[in-house]
Amino acid sequence: MVENKLSEHEFKSLFLPILRLESNESILSVYRNLFSVDINSPQELIDYCGNYRLLYNEFQVILNFDNFHKEFNNISITCRIPRKWYFPFYNPIKSFISDLKKVCIGEIFDLYFGKFEHEALTTYRTRKNYFVKNIYYYDLSARNYDIKGAKELSPIVITSEKNEEYYFVHFIINSNCYYKNNGQILLKTDWRKFMYRYDRLMNFCDINF
Repeated sequence: MVENKLSEHEFKSLFLPILRLESNESILSVYRNLFSVDINSPQELIDYCGNYRLLYNEFQVILNFDNFHKEFNNISITCRIPRKWYFPFYNPIKSFISDLKKVCIGEIFDLYFGKFEHEALTTYRTRKNYFVKNIYYYDLSARNYDIKGAKELSPIVITSEKNEEYYFVHFIINSNCYYKNNGQILLKTDWRKFMYRYDRLMNFCDINF
């Protein structure tokens, strides 16, 4: 597979049209220019990503378009990096999430990230169950306390997980909870009404609380 190593600017450009609540066609237009490829549909973008490995700081960036359809612009992005022996001593997740948070803060007005920690049972690397701490970063102005799973915590969620092969970072925005006004992206006062309109979202880190 051919590798396409993204610069910091190119990595940021993957998220900008999503955070700016652009239309589906505008999102595809940005990606056409970014990759210098004639991309006219989500499937063509998926095909491109199947032939080119998008990399940023050794993380592979995976665009998820199962939920890319007419009414909603909820597009989740997963980034993964192969496990290395030294990760317990130097974890690349922290700096990667920091870069991602900066992109979001730069686009959404008055956005501050809160931190939510949750312990869940896992069987990672052992046959016995044990607790692992999961950390979720979310829009501090929009914490949803009436939640059933991680993806309903907030309109924006950034979280991480790991398995025996990879470390993952997951990003999702429920764009229905935001609106555009005079070039600014703002949180809707009634954002709670839109929290459950996730139609066909991928089930990443869907841990029940």
